[in-house]
Amino acid sequence: MMLTVFLIGVSISLVVPRIGNDADDVAKLEARRFSALVSHLQDEATIIGLPMGVEMSVTENRYRFWQLEDGWSLVEKQQVLRERQVPDSVQLSFELLQEKQENTSDETAESDEEQAQSAITVPDNLVVVEPNGLVIPFLAGFAGEEKEFRVALDNELNTVVLESER
Repeated sequence: MMLTVFLIGVSISLVVPRIGNDADDVAKLEARRFSALVSHLQDEATIIGLPMGVEMSVTENRYRFWQLEDGWSLVEKQQVLRERQVPDSVQLSFELLQEKQENTSDETAESDEEQAQSAITVPDNLVVVEPNGLVIPFLAGFAGEEKEFRVALDNELNTVVLESER
C-alpha cells in the first residue's frame, strides 16, 4: 500500500508542473494567431483597396476587425476576420506607438464631403492598415502565468512579428 501511495505521489509531482505551462502555451498560441490575422488583414486591405483595422479591447479580452467604407464598420462577412475572444487565462496588453490622427476642422471653407470625412470617428485602440499595406506601429502583449509573448510591427519590413517572450 505504501508503494502505491508513493507512485501516486510521483505521478502527481510530474503532472503539476505541466499544468502551470498550459496558460503560457495558450498565450503563445493566441499571440501567433493574432500575428497571422494582422498579416492577413494587410493582404485584405491591399486587395480590396480600403483602410482596415484591428481593435484591441484589453478590458473585454477580445479583438475585432474593422473596415472604412462610409465610416468604420465591423467586418462581418469574413469568417477569418471575425471577432476573437481571448481565453481568461491570457492577459492582454496593448499600446499604439503612434498617436491616432484626429481630424480638426480649419477655419477655411471646406466642402461637405471634406466635413463628412472629418466627422468619421475611429474606434479606440485601432491599429489601422492602409490600402497600400502600411500598418500603424503597435505593441500587443499576450501574457500567460509566467511568460509574455509580444506581437509588434517590424518598421523596416512593415511586417507583423512575434517579437519576444519574457
